[in-house]
Amino acid sequence: MVKKTGFLILFAIGFQGVLSAQEKPFFTELTLQKSVGFKTLSVNYAYINIPTSEKIYYHPGGGTGLQAGVGYKFSEKISMGFYGVYQLVFNEKVQNISSFKNRSSAVFNRKTVKADLQYLIPANNKKILTGLYFNAGPDYHFPGKLVRKQNSEKLKTLYYDNSTGYHVGTGMLLNLNPEKGLSLNIGVSFRFADFEVSDPDPDAPELDKISASGVDIKVSLRKAF
Repeated sequence: MVKKTGFLILFAIGFQGVLSAQEKPFFTELTLQKSVGFKTLSVNYAYINIPTSEKIYYHPGGGTGLQAGVGYKFSEKISMGFYGVYQLVFNEKVQNISSFKNRSSAVFNRKTVKADLQYLIPANNKKILTGLYFNAGPDYHFPGKLVRKQNSEKLKTLYYDNSTGYHVGTGMLLNLNPEKGLSLNIGVSFRFADFEVSDPDPDAPELDKISASGVDIKVSLRKAF
């Protein structure tokens, strides 16, 4: 009993020492990101007034998104975060002439939860730059759907199953207000994922499996607490 009590006291002291050695080990992060996909898809578009047409391109791995999450710093160099991401891919072309209207568009959304392990290389002078980091982790993508309209005709909506993938990246942390625990995170990540359709469109077999892989360029506001 004495040994157990002594062990618990030593553990508590050690744990308190870890917390006191780090000021504000927890953090929250809000991110705005712009992405470019590795693979391009398209819908057709025909002009009303001239006898020509073009393709409207979109990237299932691209789009604009928001990311939010929380994390914990195990040490000055190593931290772990958990995030939720919503990414919207949207592209369209519309032409109105008198009573005639033509529109082609494609909309695809990705909803993701992910874990991120980060390794920081501290800067020598931390007045502005906290350091450079490398990060990686697994991704879980919820089911998504692809909505298409081609020359004002609505095509079959395609529903895609959930998917798993991963990401790797790099970036830098900049000091904004150390007293308030505010920093700026600027980074780039390479994301790898595929989606498989649950109900295929026989007229578009190339959409049975689509690539949601791409590059994410992100700017984040981080708050330590």
